[in-house]
Amino acid sequence: MDFKYLKNIIVYIITSAISLFIIIYIIIQIIGGFGAKIETTAALYVTEREMITLDAYIIRRERVLYSGTGGSVAYNYVNGSKVGMGEVVASVYSGSDIREQIIDIDNKIVLLENSNITDAIAMADTASIDSRINYLYTLIREKTEEGDINYALRKKDELLTLLNRRQIVVKTVSGFNDRIESLKNQRSSITSGLDGPAESITTSVSGYFYNTVDGYETAFSNVDVDIMTLADFTDLTETEPFDITAAGRRGYAIGKIAEDYFWYTACEVDINALHNFISGKSYDIIYPYSGDKDIESVLYRIITEPNSDRVILIFKSGIITESFNFLRRQTVEIVQSSYSGYRVPVTAVRMIDDKKGVYVLSGSVVKFREIEPLFEKSGYLIVEEKDATNKNHINRLGLNEMIITKGKDYYDGQIIG
Repeated sequence: MDFKYLKNIIVYIITSAISLFIIIYIIIQIIGGFGAKIETTAALYVTEREMITLDAYIIRRERVLYSGTGGSVAYNYVNGSKVGMGEVVASVYSGSDIREQIIDIDNKIVLLENSNITDAIAMADTASIDSRINYLYTLIREKTEEGDINYALRKKDELLTLLNRRQIVVKTVSGFNDRIESLKNQRSSITSGLDGPAESITTSVSGYFYNTVDGYETAFSNVDVDIMTLADFTDLTETEPFDITAAGRRGYAIGKIAEDYFWYTACEVDINALHNFISGKSYDIIYPYSGDKDIESVLYRIITEPNSDRVILIFKSGIITESFNFLRRQTVEIVQSSYSGYRVPVTAVRMIDDKKGVYVLSGSVVKFREIEPLFEKSGYLIVEEKDATNKNHINRLGLNEMIITKGKDYYDGQIIG
């Protein structure tokens, strides 16, 4: 018997069987992939922040500028300008009968300027603004039911600003620049016929000039945050502002000088949220009333007292930004934590062999990629970024891989036609 010939026959049969198996397997994969409806989304790198919304009180050392004339005011500097001692920062013109009219126009201009938002903010969905509006509306309603009407009046402009911004986001209006320009022209028209300045306002100290006065300057400037107690904070929050439209003992308040570039933000927080804050650590604080400016601040003090569940956080900052609104009482958002990584829909996550991951489509092949979740919010996970130098990350989800978000019964290695 020719054993060599027999051996060749056996090898031929085995290789033919293997080839036939491979062909059948490929056909099954292709047939199984035909008609499969797949939807994917890219694994994009994003940063999500966990925030808490609080009522805040701005504290800084300020000196009010007064005018004895009580007329209309022309300012020589924009808000936040650094000025020296003895500089002329404003001129006051006679005509006290139009003073309140000018103040009303100036307040409308400030409100509309705060209502304008940048292109980046305008791209945001309405959920964030709606959340702020609901929070503020609920707060105003509660205070009104408690009989604190003054609180509702103080929050009126903040609520109007948010409602105006919502109009921009949903494209009801494109912005308020035309209205602002109209008000400025109206102001110029009123003041153009006035005689020369009756009074020049000079600074007695150096600092940062602001042409707005809210009536809280005296009370909030006298606060020593280093020794503030819970009772001091309560007294501060219950302070009533002085009437900025009427002449006081020293005359009409027409502006102010911030004597120091350091300023403080004080907030009362629920004691159950205290574990999220560490004294001395820096936090990002978002100020919606100033165009959602994000300012890094240090948690300067945590005020607590025995037998009390109240907690006051005091944040310190030395950042002075253009067009920032130092409204004494305003809503802020404090970023408690920040997470960066790939954004993954929760519905795409699978458990395979006790490993959490997602299926991705690589060309026409389905592959399983492991993930390490860091944070979950609104139906999405933020998962750890893949480290290409770490051999343990070889099967991790990578940047821009196409995550399969729709369909079921997929498996690693499946071919999609």
